[in-house]
Amino acid sequence: MNGLAKKYFSKADKIVFLQKGDYLFRKGEQNNNLYLLQSGRMKGFDPQDQGEFFEAESGDFIGLHSFFSLVSTTRMSLIALEDSVIPYISKGDFSHEDADELNADFMPAVIFMMLKRQEQAHQASLRHQKILRDMQEVERLASLGQLSAGVAHELNNAITVISRGSDYIIQQVLDQLKCNSFETEMINAGLSQGRYVSSAEARKVARDLKKLHPSFSDAKLRDYARTGMGERLASQPLETAQRAFNLWNLGASLYDLQLAVQQSEHVINSMRSLASTNVIRQAGCDINSSIRHAVSLLSNPLKKVTLDLRLGEIPTVFGNSAELCQIWTNIMKNAADAMAGQLQKDSLLTVATDAPDGYVRVRISDTGPGIPDEIIDEIFKPHVTTKKTGQTFGLGLGLTIVHKIVKRYDGDMSVESSPEGTTFTVTIPFGATL
Repeated sequence: MNGLAKKYFSKADKIVFLQKGDYLFRKGEQNNNLYLLQSGRMKGFDPQDQGEFFEAESGDFIGLHSFFSLVSTTRMSLIALEDSVIPYISKGDFSHEDADELNADFMPAVIFMMLKRQEQAHQASLRHQKILRDMQEVERLASLGQLSAGVAHELNNAITVISRGSDYIIQQVLDQLKCNSFETEMINAGLSQGRYVSSAEARKVARDLKKLHPSFSDAKLRDYARTGMGERLASQPLETAQRAFNLWNLGASLYDLQLAVQQSEHVINSMRSLASTNVIRQAGCDINSSIRHAVSLLSNPLKKVTLDLRLGEIPTVFGNSAELCQIWTNIMKNAADAMAGQLQKDSLLTVATDAPDGYVRVRISDTGPGIPDEIIDEIFKPHVTTKKTGQTFGLGLGLTIVHKIVKRYDGDMSVESSPEGTTFTVTIPFGATL
């Protein structure tokens, strides 16, 4: 290139000086010159579809096609991306006898530039395809948001009826039943705690009870053990114990009904969040408090895991506490579900906060089996779920909604996973606003 520049592009009267934004020529104009971009940068594009075909930098030739072919009409527009110095040569500077020498001198440069522009066109095509995929994803999310808003409205009416009905039924049960103090204690235990004893723990307690009460069947002792008061039940007469167990089971069933209503309301709120952008935020929002609130809401799912809260001294953010709570609730609930039923290792959920480099950072780690490699890159997309059929209710929307909320805060969300566990990291800037 240096040799060609010295030999052909050294005339002081054949230099074009362009400022940023100036055009060297526009598509369809006549061009009989070959330009050498001595300094600066330029972009060649088709103004009809705004497709970028190539970008020229210092040392590149411009106008090769119109200079060396019989067609002098330019195929694209050339605009300066920064101030540029461009010496040039013209077809009129050479005779027919010079053609062989010109071709021999410039053929390697022509081939090099053709390959370079072909690669740039390929990269531009890949970028264009990515933009199309992103636009399709946005359209899908918009449609999903509209659908979610409608479904949430219809479901909310039904859930409201169930919620009010369950409260009435519970009160009527307590008022109408004639219970002694022990029976009242049993039904209240079911109402307040539900079936919190795991199957594995119930089997272990039942085996211990069998040694003390060999006349009871194994199934009966497992039932008693599930209440958390197996020894007290087993020490009662059979008829008394059975009635007390039935009352506990009734209370636990009513507890499950209330829990199902709460979970349904949470799903409805999540579906609404997918469509809504009208969330009231204010200064002084405490992320640590929103995490504690999420832990309180998840008291039942988190009973079977060890919770390690490492909440550091962090500044408040401009935000909405309920919205932030929704983020932590989704992630922690997923973690608890992932660790459910583990026998080989302890179930540990760690939630840590700190504030590096102008951001509040929240890291939520579990010791579950990890996210499969084939879906981890898609984990924030709609309908992607790691939940097994029958394990829990899941639409595969939770992390999609969470990711959308984090992005609204100008924050970031990432995930790291292995067979030893998974860590979700959420960062939110101190001064985040909608």
